Amino acid sequence: MEILLLLGFLGFIVGVVTLLVNSIRKRSKKKATILTGGSLIVFLVASFFISPTATLDIEATSIETNEKGFALIEGTTNTKATLTVDGKDLENKEGDFSYKVQLDDQKEKTITFIASIEDSEAEQIVKITPSEEYIAFLNEQKIEEENLKKVETALALAEKDPNQENYDKAATLVSTLTKEYHDIDDRLTSIDDYIKAEKAVALAEKELTSDSLEDAQSLIKKVTLNKDSFSDRLKTIQTKVTEREEQLASAREAVDLAEQTPTDDTYSYAVELIEALPNQEPSLNNRLVTIKTTIEKDKEEKAAVIAAEKAQHEKIASENAAKEKAATEQAAQTTTVQTIPTVDADNHKNEQTVLVTPTGEKYHTHKCGNGTYTEASLSTALARGLTPCSKCY
Repeated sequence: MEILLLLGFLGFIVGVVTLLVNSIRKRSKKKATILTGGSLIVFLVASFFISPTATLDIEATSIETNEKGFALIEGTTNTKATLTVDGKDLENKEGDFSYKVQLDDQKEKTITFIASIEDSEAEQIVKITPSEEYIAFLNEQKIEEENLKKVETALALAEKDPNQENYDKAATLVSTLTKEYHDIDDRLTSIDDYIKAEKAVALAEKELTSDSLEDAQSLIKKVTLNKDSFSDRLKTIQTKVTEREEQLASAREAVDLAEQTPTDDTYSYAVELIEALPNQEPSLNNRLVTIKTTIEKDKEEKAAVIAAEKAQHEKIASENAAKEKAATEQAAQTTTVQTIPTVDADNHKNEQTVLVTPTGEKYHTHKCGNGTYTEASLSTALARGLTPCSKCY
């Protein structure tokens, strides 16, 4: 059939040329017309019975991927040809086709295309080569995968034993990742929430105040990791806070009383109640210091008053002793030097009696003041240099 097709084609060409030549030379066209028509019929008949030949034309048989590892293969084939790629069917769009390939690693890959139509086949092999950018991307991805494994290990440890050290290690590894992973971020946040709540609960256990307890309860509401582990501790803290508030109220009353009545007893009672508190209250301790200072100051002032009174009494007593001594000495001297006139016994018996004191400067008819009074004759009083009391005379 191929020979007839070729003969028909050549006959048709010769016939057409002969017709043109005969037309120019004005010769008979009958034989040329018969040759042309017959050759055309032979060509058409042979074309009908001959099998079509499959064709396959690919633009490039060696392609480099882009930075993400993708490569696009495009080509043409027979309109009605069946296409396969590595044994799998590929759509033929009126003779045009395209095929997208992605490499999974740094190795080259060959793709086999086959176009078939009836008994005819055409085959082409295309080689896909990874680009330098894609190789770099794969290396980065490998590092990312290794870091992800480390992150997973660190997160698992931090979730099992949520403390600041384990959290910091996990957070540091997460920061090395080049992509965002929402599930990892959520796990890291849950660990951080737990640690914050744990610190708040520990502080509440230490301080035992309503404010610290409320802070701990607020942070625990956000916790999703091991939340139940805080339940018993919160109950214990609540009980102790209530007890401490009652003790604190009693201690404040005692301090108020000590401030109103600053004595050793009120101060000691306040100290006893404050020292019994589970946790010290700085404000009460500061007030105690002030109370203690007040008590000591009062003691010093009282001691100063007592000392002053004692000194005054000692001074008066010393002065009185000195005067009494001087008077005694003067009386003795007067008695020795003075010549006492002789009087009759009857006159001596009739002499006036007065009252005198050892240190006084007056003589009296009766007790008219403090002191020790003794009887003496008027002459004796006069001999001592005493003068009459203006109240008595």
